Formats: sequence, C-alpha cells, structure tokens
Amino acid sequence: MRKTTFLLLVLFALPALAHSNKDSRCTTSDIAGVYGFKGEGFIVAEGVGFPVGPLTTVGTITFNKDGTWRVKQDVSASGTLHRNVVFAGTYALNPDCTFSLFEPTVSNSAIDIGIFIADGKEFVLMPNLEGYAITFAGKRIFKARH
Repeated sequence: MRKTTFLLLVLFALPALAHSNKDSRCTTSDIAGVYGFKGEGFIVAEGVGFPVGPLTTVGTITFNKDGTWRVKQDVSASGTLHRNVVFAGTYALNPDCTFSLFEPTVSNSAIDIGIFIADGKEFVLMPNLEGYAITFAGKRIFKARH
C-alpha cells in the first residue's frame, strides 16, 4: 500500500513540479506592457541631475517585447517640479524575473536593478548608481498586445 501511494504521489507530483518550474521563468512576453509607478527617496550626492534632497516621482514605464523600455514621468526634486521627464533604453531580463535597465547616455552599466513580482504584474526596483537612495514600485496597467 505504501509503495502504491508513493508511486501515485510521484506520478502526479512530477508533472506539477515540471509545470511550476516552467511558470517560474520570466520572458519578455510575460512582462511586456505599460506599468504605472511611483518612486520615493532622496538624492544624496551632488552632480546626479537633481539637487540633493527628497525626490518623488510618478509616471509610466513601457517594457517592450524586443527588450527596450521607455519612461515618462513627473519628478519633484527638493520641491521643484520637473514635468514629462523621459528616459529610454534597453533591459536585460533574467529567468528568475530580476532585471536591469540600461540607458547609454547615463551610464555604461545598468542604471537600475529590479524584480518582477505577482506573475509579472508588478515590479520593484532601485537605482544602480551612486548618489540615489530611491525605491520604485509599479503595477501593470496594460499588457502588451500580441
């Protein structure tokens, strides 16, 4: 009886494990779409594009299936409003849903690092540059069309 129960468990568990491993991989098709986001934190060093002090931002980021991204945001830096701030570049997405954003006019290395959560419907990220102490959180508004 124990062998039969064990074999049945293995028989039914293996396909479920294989399926869960497949689902745990992130692809550009999984995450492609438009996300609304907010960012909060501080600029802690001079010369990074905004004055030292508190920073908040809201906007949208689009992740395309071809590995490109585009941000349009409004930023409040030390109380001064900067409207329609736009950045664009490429991203690298790992199977574990971690990702890096690249923007060659800002840096030769990743400018932000993050992770997609909630089956790709949300993300959190932070700058990968000195002088920023900011966190960003976003939720998908629209999934990319096929």
